[in-house]
Amino acid sequence: MNAVRPALAILALAACGRSAGDASCGFTQVAASTVLLNEFGTPGQTLGIAPATLPSSLPVRLVAGPVYAGAVSRDGSDWIITLAGTLPPRVTPGFAVLVIDQSGKPRGVALYESDKIMGAPTLGTLVSGGFRVPLVGIQLDPAKLESPRCPFFPDSTGR
Repeated sequence: MNAVRPALAILALAACGRSAGDASCGFTQVAASTVLLNEFGTPGQTLGIAPATLPSSLPVRLVAGPVYAGAVSRDGSDWIITLAGTLPPRVTPGFAVLVIDQSGKPRGVALYESDKIMGAPTLGTLVSGGFRVPLVGIQLDPAKLESPRCPFFPDSTGR
């Protein structure tokens, strides 16, 4: 079963390269959110400590949903990401993942509606309306999540 998920992601990325249609990129983004969670099982990728610096804003992608801008601030050693905008009414966030590329550049934050990754250290909090959810982090090659035609974290939001 675990081998099926990466295969689906590869197919989705390949499909995205052939067509810039919303459906193919939407499928790619859903597959990427699953791949991202699976990457927490790869040794050395989970962030154990918070990065020393982050930009003042980052894109926040609601998994299987839209991208929002997130204002970044600090509370002691913890990072606080404050979502700009309102989440859809039936969304109940569970945790957020700060994604950093292999060079150390922050790419964005993925917001999930499930329980936090077990064993992943909390680096801070994502705040949205009345919700405060844990922020964990991962460092990986962004090519595992996206293609140039289907970015997981669009540069036009939050930068």
